[in-house]
Amino acid sequence: MLPHAERLSAKLRQHCALRFWAPQHIPPNGPADETQLLLELIACRDSGRADLSLELIEIGDLHEWESPWLDDNRARAEFDLGRPQQARR
Repeated sequence: MLPHAERLSAKLRQHCALRFWAPQHIPPNGPADETQLLLELIACRDSGRADLSLELIEIGDLHEWESPWLDDNRARAEFDLGRPQQARR
């Protein structure tokens, strides 16, 4: 579920800018849908920015974004960062 999509999208865009990441799937303005946000998490990981992927997930958590795909992305990012114990959780 993607509550407050417009506010969440704006926060994610803002964080990406602070971390020098140009979003590939989040639109430059307005709300993103859940698929776009999930694709952004994957794009971060695929580009070697698993740390950023985790940061975006945490922002999503703060904005009450719930999805089983977030746990999957979190585990994959932890594994990519060489933290298999956290990935298993």
